[in-house]
Amino acid sequence: ATLSADTFTAYFTVGDNTVYDTIANANKKVCTCCGAEYTGNSCPNCTNSRCSVCGKCPNHCTCKNTHLSTDDHYAYITGVGNYKFQPNGTLTRAQAATIFYKLMQNKNYISSKNFIDVNHNDWYYTAVSCLASKGVIAGYQDGTFKPNGKVTRAEFCAMASRFYSLKETTIHFSDVPVTHWAYKYIASAVAYGWISDSTGRYYPGQAITRQEAVTLVNAMTSRIPDEYFIDNNLAKLNTFNDVPAGTPAYYQIIEAANGHSFVQTN
Repeated sequence: ATLSADTFTAYFTVGDNTVYDTIANANKKVCTCCGAEYTGNSCPNCTNSRCSVCGKCPNHCTCKNTHLSTDDHYAYITGVGNYKFQPNGTLTRAQAATIFYKLMQNKNYISSKNFIDVNHNDWYYTAVSCLASKGVIAGYQDGTFKPNGKVTRAEFCAMASRFYSLKETTIHFSDVPVTHWAYKYIASAVAYGWISDSTGRYYPGQAITRQEAVTLVNAMTSRIPDEYFIDNNLAKLNTFNDVPAGTPAYYQIIEAANGHSFVQTN
């Protein structure tokens, strides 16, 4: 291409044909995400990251991409104050929603469901609204979400399983018959290896404990605690006075409470 100084017109020769266009138009590109024209290296309306489902950047993606982050191991849970974690304490439905929201890759959403007991100024409003819009959580027939209600083991398992394609398998929990509303979700969690059905009973209606919740979340996001590193770097890590070494989920809790880089090995 050659440039005429007095007209600022580019001449593009293609075969025997010469195509005339202005420099401004010659440098324009069309963004594959938002469709806008732009010049330069990248569209100013978009980010470089793309949704794995629709191909849009977070600024324009409104699809139901509910994938959780497995590449960034950041802290997703905190204590309850005074350096305590309460490993046997329970989670509220709002707290459970917030855990999953923190780990979501795509937090964009179009509000499609409103709960009469979830208000715009509630600290959990965004997390609950986002997960509800993507079909991860549901409320009750009376239009409530019951954010302060305890989340059961079945409910938490259902939330977790909705982030992935369901897997089918036969499970052997004596208290989870095929007619149970959460059977397919619990079965999928067993199939993925997040939980084991070798314990005989699952207690689906029992409130899930905080240490049970982080153990399941770590499993579904492939976060395997580095026990050697934890043992040798406790002074640098977030720890809790009521989670001493020997606690059933000791390493799982420390993993969940600390952000860190990692190297994946096969």
